Amino acid sequence: MLSSDPRDGGSAFGPFPDPAGERGGAEWPALTPFPEPLGPGASGDGRGNPKRGGVVSPVQDSTVPGTPETVAAGGGSSGGPPASLAATPLSSYIPTLDGWRAIAILLVLVAHARFRFVGPGSDHPSEWLENLLSQAVVGVPIFFGISGLLICSRLLDETRLAGSISLRGFYTRRFFRILPPYLLAIAAIVVMAHFSAVDIPGGDIASSLFFYRNYWPTSAASGWYTIHFWSLAVEEHFYLILPGLLILCGKRSLAVILLLAGTIALWRSIQSHTGILSPGVRFLTYRTDIRIDGLLFGAAAAFVLVSPMWIPRFRRFLTAPVLVVCALVLAAGMWRNVTGIDTIVAMIVPFILLGTVLRPTELFGLVLEWGPLRWIGRISYSLYLWQQLFFAPVKVPMETRALPHLLPDWTQQLPWSLACVFACAIVSYYVLERPLTRLGRRLAKPPTEGRPV
Repeated sequence: MLSSDPRDGGSAFGPFPDPAGERGGAEWPALTPFPEPLGPGASGDGRGNPKRGGVVSPVQDSTVPGTPETVAAGGGSSGGPPASLAATPLSSYIPTLDGWRAIAILLVLVAHARFRFVGPGSDHPSEWLENLLSQAVVGVPIFFGISGLLICSRLLDETRLAGSISLRGFYTRRFFRILPPYLLAIAAIVVMAHFSAVDIPGGDIASSLFFYRNYWPTSAASGWYTIHFWSLAVEEHFYLILPGLLILCGKRSLAVILLLAGTIALWRSIQSHTGILSPGVRFLTYRTDIRIDGLLFGAAAAFVLVSPMWIPRFRRFLTAPVLVVCALVLAAGMWRNVTGIDTIVAMIVPFILLGTVLRPTELFGLVLEWGPLRWIGRISYSLYLWQQLFFAPVKVPMETRALPHLLPDWTQQLPWSLACVFACAIVSYYVLERPLTRLGRRLAKPPTEGRPV
């Protein structure tokens, strides 16, 4: 992704198709990482539900905040999880994460719009305002944190319920959830480039198709239209790593995840000082080997949600004032570009996410569970795939070259640019993404059901 600020890790981020997307959205995990499988003859009722005195499930323990049971008991407002899911032990809705995805994608739009409306060559260039809006790049670690937490919680849940992780089922659901809308977006870019006579190098397209765009630097000005796929490449690499790690490491998984995340943070520090293996600052911000710790720290947070011991402790600690302090520390650190800010952000974001997940009926949680915000979160993947077309800057960020446009200029002006992004995203979501996600779930039934897609 193209960025005017080397510290920001890039300005194009993926909403990272819901790692629980095979269930259609954020879900609440079971509360034990690697117990004996539950089923006939196991320590349960034969339907996957543990007996009293055994492993605690959110539905059984009404003291766990934000569980389906307690949220449903709060009146079943439209802002909370669907009541039909709230009463089902094998549904695993995690509250507030759809809202967080909405905030993250809106931050992405702001971060990209700044190049068009206040960046060099725009009608109202403002270096100060551009620097201020550049802080919206925090959207990417928010997405990474959500993805890590969700995908790990789903895999831990599957281990509890089925006794093992089905790689075939997992990747089947991932295939139908991610690839169809992704391939449509790439095809649209190629077609538009052809009819507008804009040259997009074949290497840019190939690296996007095969998810190594974050390792493929490009000198073409038209790289803007595909560079945002770098973050989806990081996400896909995480999908390849985590299931195998959980299978191989078992009960040592949390320790291995934290060790790996710490190693990545150290490696990033070495890279930032030496530039080893990086031809430039931009390329340094995209690579999986220096960005994946954001997902790994999110995955570590999932172990909190599966621990009956840690849930009440974190709930008592992560109060609203603590979350505000965390947010202020994060914002101040990014603004001042303090040493190690990338690691600080990667570690703080999962704590903020946990704070609202564990307290969904308090103010922050209620805001995040607001219906319109949750809806934006659901279509955030499609929003991300299409937004790069409608917020094209006048000049290539950090350069003086003009950026060739694939679409008429009116589509780049507010409010039409925003309307076009949402129109494309809505069509992509309801015509392609949602139906094929359901197909993937039918072909490879998940162990638990989340909210309907």
